[in-house]
Amino acid sequence: MITKGHDFPNITLVGVVSADTSLNIPDFRAGERTFQLMTQVSGRSGRGDTPGRVVVQTFNPQHYAIRRAKEHDYSGFYGDEISLRSDLGYPPFSRMVNLRISGIKKEKIAEDVKRIGVLAKKLSLHGIAGGKIEVIGPAEPPISQIKGRYRWQILLKGKDIKALHTLARNILTKTESDGIDIKVDADPVNFM
Repeated sequence: MITKGHDFPNITLVGVVSADTSLNIPDFRAGERTFQLMTQVSGRSGRGDTPGRVVVQTFNPQHYAIRRAKEHDYSGFYGDEISLRSDLGYPPFSRMVNLRISGIKKEKIAEDVKRIGVLAKKLSLHGIAGGKIEVIGPAEPPISQIKGRYRWQILLKGKDIKALHTLARNILTKTESDGIDIKVDADPVNFM
């Protein structure tokens, strides 16, 4: 509630409990989100004439997102984050398409997703992409079951969005949809 931008008067102390939690979310933007939240919540303390304090509980005080938020160092955070993303080939240095695959029968969806993963890797190496698209997965997302449906993901990563779309379209075309549902999410925001 405090991070949502509400202006509560006379707040002189803000506590952040388990700041590491958001760093452990399996998303390449975890550091960015942590920095943003900590910076935003820090701004809630000490508004007006009364000085404020921020207390942060963390097991990882040397993580660049926490350290840079403590220092109010946006430029330093950006430098750390953009360097990491460049090294790992994450956006903005690449584009992504997430294939979200779900089904009702646990064993069947596990078999189907393995087959789809093999197909995706084969098509990415020998198909239109010519090896320029990385196939990551298949893997279960952190929330592996919702409303009785078992879920898996396959992430396609590359620089050419047209090749990514073509690869995703080819995977959909060559995949039988007997009892499985495949959703395509271009430039995904959420990996949960």
